[in-house]
Amino acid sequence: MSTKATLTALPAASVKRKTRDEDEGSGDEGSDVSMVNVDFDFYNPNPDVDDIALKRLLRQLLSSDAEAFDVHALAQLVLTQAVQMGIGSTVKVDGTESDPYAYLSVVDLTACAKEPPIKALLSYLLDRLPTPSPIRDLLAGITAPKPATRIALVVSERLINLPVQLMPPMWKFLLEELENAKKEGVKEMDFSHYLLISRVYKFDGAGDDMDMAEEAASNKPASKKSKKQQQAQAQTTSTSIPGGLMHYHPEEEFLEREALHTQTFAFKHAKPREEDAFSVEQRGRVSVYEAGKMRDAVAAMEAAVQ
Repeated sequence: MSTKATLTALPAASVKRKTRDEDEGSGDEGSDVSMVNVDFDFYNPNPDVDDIALKRLLRQLLSSDAEAFDVHALAQLVLTQAVQMGIGSTVKVDGTESDPYAYLSVVDLTACAKEPPIKALLSYLLDRLPTPSPIRDLLAGITAPKPATRIALVVSERLINLPVQLMPPMWKFLLEELENAKKEGVKEMDFSHYLLISRVYKFDGAGDDMDMAEEAASNKPASKKSKKQQQAQAQTTSTSIPGGLMHYHPEEEFLEREALHTQTFAFKHAKPREEDAFSVEQRGRVSVYEAGKMRDAVAAMEAAVQ
């Protein structure tokens, strides 16, 4: 089965944002390849409809550590924040009452730091991240009386087999909504940084050194020569991470190239991988972006998946 999505970015203010597949049927009557048209509709998050599907997506994102969280409370808070701020998108194929296949919105970590679901999430990340870690330092400062940064948690997850071309429009919608709010003087949505949690897995045949702290070392000030070398390497590298790791969602690797900091961490309740078993080792991944660099990051992702 072959599916080709042709996407058009519509204004972020649209309640329903729609893209349509185009049938590019072959003239070869003897071909066994069938073309299937699928309408991918973009809708605003809806707490009355999206709750169950979002919980499934959050469990997928949190992997083996999902049971350590109150996923129901976390999903409710994520959806409530999306409605209150008027931002975010879902992807559906059977109308507004159907389950979303992809979800994207943000949560104001600074404002919600004392809410039980976010408090538990922050505590979990602080426990998982090594010391020293620049991301850990940023998160630790959220609960300060007068935090120096205002950080938004980007909640982004989708079904693995969803067309990757759907993701750049979702991110562009989100940035437009945030920028419009900033222009309107909504200080609560004027974030300094964005935090993204994702998943990676160990590439088969890779060495055993997962190198959990490779990002901390890579974020040290670099010379002009090393920066040029890094840029050249970034243009030719695949969607792999040092240590033989791969992103579940390839668009995140290209997005991550513009990240201020990145860090891989082990899931606390991951089951040991049996030597002869057919399975993969999963890891969590955290990346931090400066707000002013997010448009460049999304542009890099868009260019890579076209």
